[in-house]
Amino acid sequence: MRKFKLINKNGTEFELTELRNTFFHSIDGLGRSRNIEYRQIGNRFRAVSDILDQGVIKGTVKFWKGNETTKLRSFLQFCEEKPLILSYEQDGTYLRQGYVNDISRKEHDTLEVDIIFTCTTPWYKELTAISAPYDPSVSGKIYPYHYSYEYQGLAVNEVVIESNSLMKSPCKITMKGPLTNPEWNHYVNGSFVGSGKVTATIPEGNYVVVDTTQIPCSIKEYNENNEFVLDLYPSSDINTERFIYIENGVNRIVCNDEGVRDIYIRVDSMLEYSAV
Repeated sequence: MRKFKLINKNGTEFELTELRNTFFHSIDGLGRSRNIEYRQIGNRFRAVSDILDQGVIKGTVKFWKGNETTKLRSFLQFCEEKPLILSYEQDGTYLRQGYVNDISRKEHDTLEVDIIFTCTTPWYKELTAISAPYDPSVSGKIYPYHYSYEYQGLAVNEVVIESNSLMKSPCKITMKGPLTNPEWNHYVNGSFVGSGKVTATIPEGNYVVVDTTQIPCSIKEYNENNEFVLDLYPSSDINTERFIYIENGVNRIVCNDEGVRDIYIRVDSMLEYSAV
């Protein structure tokens, strides 16, 4: 049985497929649509633009009898803690960020609401790789939701993430100080793809975070309490790509610094899919 739930900005979950409580049904919009523009050349056409459309998922949430009005009010309050994540579980767990921007109440023999969930991301699957035993203090306050961890027995200062997605997918690279002018290099299936570097001295306990999972992308320093310290983008090397996206195949991310030391590395990836 497929399962749905919503996760609000605080990390609180609201089950949408819970027996004798709530049930999400009559769902539309789980597929995908693309906006493709064509240019005619003689009797043929060439695609000149191909963009994934913004997803809209519609459905009905049924509230079983027994405090159904209280349940509905809880649901309405829950949806105000936005943005939200819609979790879809069937042959794996896939997530999609967005907003419930329409809730229409209707009553028959049971209380139901029609909802419209407008997506701000494609579907994605979370995967994290780390270069050392898991340190729960790293970025724990930046993401309230849980990642699937993949521990790698590799050479120091590198991690590997394997992606079966055909889309370039965002990720967040975390490097733990002390660091002196840290740099990062990205290889896909053995070939060099891109790199980045910042000119900065990061004290012990602080972290450099290179993030393409948020808009806009950023390179920032955080302290051991996950509090923002400094925007490192102005000190980044403009001759490098700086921002990394996970690609199809084996992605190897190697980090180094001028201190020639072992670096704690963690990469949180969001492997994106046009449809699931």
